[in-house]
Amino acid sequence: MPKLVKTLKIICQDILSKYLDALDDVGCMPYSLLKPSLVHATPQQLYRIERANPDIALESDELWLKHFLQFKDLRDEYEQGSHRDSKQWRKLYLQRHEENEKKREMIKNKIKSQYNKIQSEKEKRSIKVLHGVVSTRGSRTYEAARRSTMSRLFQQTKKETDKLATMYHSSVKRHTPKPLANTFIRAPISNYG
Repeated sequence: MPKLVKTLKIICQDILSKYLDALDDVGCMPYSLLKPSLVHATPQQLYRIERANPDIALESDELWLKHFLQFKDLRDEYEQGSHRDSKQWRKLYLQRHEENEKKREMIKNKIKSQYNKIQSEKEKRSIKVLHGVVSTRGSRTYEAARRSTMSRLFQQTKKETDKLATMYHSSVKRHTPKPLANTFIRAPISNYG
Protein backbone atom coordinates (compact mmCIF):
# COMPACT_ATOMS: atom_id res chain seq x y z
CA MET A 1 0.00 0.00 0.00
CA PRO A 2 1.51 3.34 -0.99
CA LYS A 3 2.25 5.82 1.77
CA LEU A 4 0.11 8.94 1.51
CA VAL A 5 1.86 12.29 1.51
CA LYS A 6 0.36 14.87 3.87
CA THR A 7 -0.99 17.99 2.30
CA LEU A 8 0.40 21.39 3.17
CA LYS A 9 -2.85 22.21 5.00
CA ILE A 10 -2.55 19.13 7.27
CA ILE A 11 1.14 19.81 7.95
CA CYS A 12 0.32 23.40 8.97
CA GLN A 13 -2.51 22.22 11.24
CA ASP A 14 -0.20 19.68 12.92
CA ILE A 15 2.45 22.33 13.56
CA LEU A 16 -0.20 24.75 14.83
CA SER A 17 -1.53 22.14 17.27
CA LYS A 18 2.01 21.77 18.71
CA TYR A 19 2.37 25.53 19.22
CA LEU A 20 -1.07 26.54 20.48
CA ASP A 21 0.50 28.57 23.28
CA ALA A 22 1.93 30.94 20.65
CA LEU A 23 -1.41 31.31 18.85
CA ASP A 24 -3.07 34.65 19.41
CA ASP A 25 -5.11 36.72 16.96
CA VAL A 26 -5.79 34.74 13.78
CA GLY A 27 -7.51 37.52 11.89
CA CYS A 28 -10.23 36.40 9.49
CA MET A 29 -9.13 32.75 9.22
CA PRO A 30 -12.16 30.48 9.06
CA TYR A 31 -12.95 28.23 12.02
CA SER A 32 -12.99 25.15 9.77
CA LEU A 33 -9.22 25.53 9.20
CA LEU A 34 -8.46 26.00 12.91
CA LYS A 35 -10.77 23.32 14.30
CA PRO A 36 -8.39 20.32 13.77
CA SER A 37 -5.71 22.18 15.75
CA LEU A 38 -8.04 23.56 18.43
CA VAL A 39 -9.27 20.05 19.23
CA HIS A 40 -5.93 19.48 20.96
CA ALA A 41 -6.08 22.71 23.01
CA THR A 42 -6.26 22.70 26.78
CA PRO A 43 -9.17 24.60 28.35
CA GLN A 44 -6.87 27.51 29.21
CA GLN A 45 -5.48 27.71 25.66
CA LEU A 46 -8.94 27.47 24.11
CA TYR A 47 -10.34 30.17 26.38
CA ARG A 48 -7.41 32.50 25.64
CA ILE A 49 -7.73 31.97 21.86
CA GLU A 50 -11.49 32.58 21.98
CA ARG A 51 -10.99 35.82 23.90
CA ALA A 52 -8.49 37.02 21.29
CA ASN A 53 -10.79 35.92 18.42
CA PRO A 54 -14.48 36.53 19.23
CA ASP A 55 -15.54 35.22 15.80
CA ILE A 56 -14.14 31.78 16.64
CA ALA A 57 -15.90 31.79 20.02
CA LEU A 58 -19.26 31.84 18.23
CA GLU A 59 -18.50 28.51 16.52
CA SER A 60 -16.21 26.69 18.97
CA ASP A 61 -18.82 25.61 21.54
CA GLU A 62 -18.48 21.98 20.44
CA LEU A 63 -14.83 21.95 21.54
CA TRP A 64 -15.83 22.49 25.16
CA LEU A 65 -17.63 19.14 25.44
CA LYS A 66 -14.51 17.10 26.31
CA HIS A 67 -13.46 19.67 28.91
CA PHE A 68 -16.98 19.89 30.30
CA LEU A 69 -17.11 16.09 30.71
CA GLN A 70 -14.01 16.08 32.94
CA PHE A 71 -16.27 16.73 35.94
CA LYS A 72 -17.99 13.54 37.02
CA ASP A 73 -21.24 15.07 38.22
CA LEU A 74 -21.63 17.07 34.99
CA ARG A 75 -20.78 13.96 32.95
CA ASP A 76 -23.47 11.96 34.79
CA GLU A 77 -26.03 14.70 34.15
CA TYR A 78 -25.02 14.81 30.48
CA GLU A 79 -25.45 11.03 30.15
CA GLN A 80 -28.92 11.32 31.71
CA GLY A 81 -29.91 13.80 29.04
CA SER A 82 -29.42 17.24 30.56
CA HIS A 83 -26.90 19.87 29.41
CA ARG A 84 -27.33 19.01 25.72
CA ASP A 85 -27.06 22.62 24.62
CA SER A 86 -23.48 23.21 23.43
CA LYS A 87 -23.73 26.91 24.33
CA GLN A 88 -23.79 25.95 28.04
CA TRP A 89 -20.64 23.80 28.04
CA ARG A 90 -18.15 26.66 28.12
CA LYS A 91 -20.08 28.50 30.82
CA LEU A 92 -20.54 25.41 33.02
CA TYR A 93 -16.89 24.40 32.63
CA LEU A 94 -15.66 27.88 33.56
CA GLN A 95 -17.96 28.04 36.60
CA ARG A 96 -16.84 24.65 37.86
CA HIS A 97 -13.19 25.48 37.20
CA GLU A 98 -13.51 28.71 39.18
CA GLU A 99 -15.18 26.88 42.09
CA ASN A 100 -12.38 24.32 42.14
CA GLU A 101 -9.73 27.05 42.07
CA LYS A 102 -11.37 28.76 45.07
CA LYS A 103 -11.44 25.46 46.97
CA ARG A 104 -7.78 24.82 46.13
CA GLU A 105 -6.86 28.31 47.28
CA MET A 106 -8.72 27.81 50.58
CA ILE A 107 -7.02 24.46 51.16
CA LYS A 108 -3.65 25.96 50.24
CA ASN A 109 -4.13 28.82 52.72
CA LYS A 110 -5.27 26.41 55.44
CA ILE A 111 -2.25 24.17 54.92
CA LYS A 112 0.05 27.19 54.85
CA SER A 113 -1.36 28.54 58.13
CA GLN A 114 -1.08 25.12 59.79
CA TYR A 115 2.49 24.80 58.57
CA ASN A 116 3.35 28.27 59.91
CA LYS A 117 1.75 27.38 63.24
CA ILE A 118 3.79 24.17 63.49
CA GLN A 119 6.96 26.03 62.54
CA SER A 120 6.38 28.68 65.22
CA GLU A 121 5.73 26.01 67.87
CA LYS A 122 8.82 24.14 66.74
CA GLU A 123 10.84 27.36 66.95
CA LYS A 124 9.60 28.01 70.48
CA ARG A 125 10.70 24.54 71.60
CA SER A 126 14.03 24.53 69.79
CA ILE A 127 17.34 24.69 71.59
CA LYS A 128 19.05 28.02 71.30
CA VAL A 129 22.84 28.01 71.08
CA LEU A 130 24.41 30.99 72.78
CA HIS A 131 27.78 32.09 71.53
CA GLY A 132 30.20 33.89 73.78
CA VAL A 133 30.04 34.51 77.52
CA VAL A 134 26.63 34.53 79.12
CA SER A 135 26.39 36.85 82.09
CA THR A 136 25.09 35.27 85.31
CA ARG A 137 24.75 38.62 87.01
CA GLY A 138 21.27 39.59 87.72
CA SER A 139 18.47 38.30 89.86
CA ARG A 140 18.93 34.64 88.95
CA THR A 141 21.99 32.86 90.16
CA TYR A 142 22.87 29.25 89.55
CA GLU A 143 21.68 28.20 93.00
CA ALA A 144 18.37 30.04 92.59
CA ALA A 145 17.84 28.44 89.19
CA ARG A 146 18.66 24.99 90.60
CA ARG A 147 16.25 25.43 93.51
CA SER A 148 13.46 26.66 91.28
CA THR A 149 13.76 23.63 89.03
CA MET A 150 13.48 21.15 91.89
CA SER A 151 9.95 20.26 92.78
CA ARG A 152 8.66 20.63 96.31
CA LEU A 153 8.16 16.88 96.66
CA PHE A 154 11.71 16.26 95.52
CA GLN A 155 13.03 18.78 98.06
CA GLN A 156 11.07 17.10 100.91
CA THR A 157 12.33 13.68 99.88
CA LYS A 158 15.91 14.94 99.75
CA LYS A 159 15.60 16.44 103.27
CA GLU A 160 14.25 13.17 104.68
CA THR A 161 17.03 11.20 103.02
CA ASP A 162 19.68 13.57 104.33
CA LYS A 163 18.22 13.23 107.88
CA LEU A 164 18.26 9.45 107.69
CA ALA A 165 21.78 9.41 106.33
CA THR A 166 23.11 11.63 109.13
CA MET A 167 21.23 9.58 111.72
CA TYR A 168 22.79 6.31 110.58
CA HIS A 169 26.25 7.72 110.15
CA SER A 170 26.28 9.34 113.58
CA SER A 171 24.70 6.47 115.61
CA VAL A 172 26.70 3.62 114.14
CA LYS A 173 30.22 3.85 115.36
CA ARG A 174 32.56 1.23 114.23
CA HIS A 175 34.43 -0.40 117.03
CA THR A 176 37.95 -1.19 116.08
CA PRO A 177 39.88 -3.10 118.72
CA LYS A 178 43.15 -1.69 119.83
CA PRO A 179 46.03 -3.99 119.19
CA LEU A 180 47.71 -5.24 122.33
CA ALA A 181 51.44 -5.27 122.26
CA ASN A 182 52.05 -8.46 124.20
CA THR A 183 49.01 -10.43 123.29
CA PHE A 184 49.59 -13.83 121.83
CA ILE A 185 46.99 -16.11 120.51
CA ARG A 186 47.66 -19.75 121.18
CA ALA A 187 46.74 -22.27 118.66
CA PRO A 188 45.31 -25.48 119.97
CA ILE A 189 47.69 -28.39 119.91
CA SER A 190 46.42 -31.51 118.45
CA ASN A 191 46.88 -34.89 120.06
CA TYR A 192 47.29 -36.72 116.83
CA GLY A 193 50.72 -36.81 116.22
